[in-house]
Amino acid sequence: MDDAVAKLYEENKGRIAAIALRYKKYYGGDVEEYKALGNYGFMIAYETYDPKKAKFSTWLYHVVDKTIRTAIIKELNHRRQLAMYQHKHNTITTKGKTSLVDLVADLSNDARHIVAIIFDCPPLLKELLIENKGTLKRTKTNIKRYLKTRGWNENRINQSIWEIMGVMKK
Repeated sequence: MDDAVAKLYEENKGRIAAIALRYKKYYGGDVEEYKALGNYGFMIAYETYDPKKAKFSTWLYHVVDKTIRTAIIKELNHRRQLAMYQHKHNTITTKGKTSLVDLVADLSNDARHIVAIIFDCPPLLKELLIENKGTLKRTKTNIKRYLKTRGWNENRINQSIWEIMGVMKK
């Protein structure tokens, strides 16, 4: 039985390579990876082939094509989700879109610390939000309360918050 699979593979490896090269041409990427996916598709085609429905080469083409296409779509979706996640966590809305890096570049260390509490410490922020049902006004109050427990005085806190607000209005 292994000899039959090997013979069938040898007869069809050119088709697998052609499909892989077509996807390389359209999507870029690594042709060897596409060939590996094509080989995986070959095994699926071999296991699911029904000679009453079509020739093996026809079935192979559809299965290999679908296997490679599905892998590419999954990779593209993964990249899109990653980009959306990064964009969501690195961009805040001011009058336009400003990256967090650009926003904090001109801030004092105190103001950066507050920004870090808001953007870099989601568990802490979540705790501060839950404490008073998550409204923005109460969040500011909770952040102030948190900073006071860390030794900050009212003037230092207010100065840092006003600094952040000033940069966001630019």
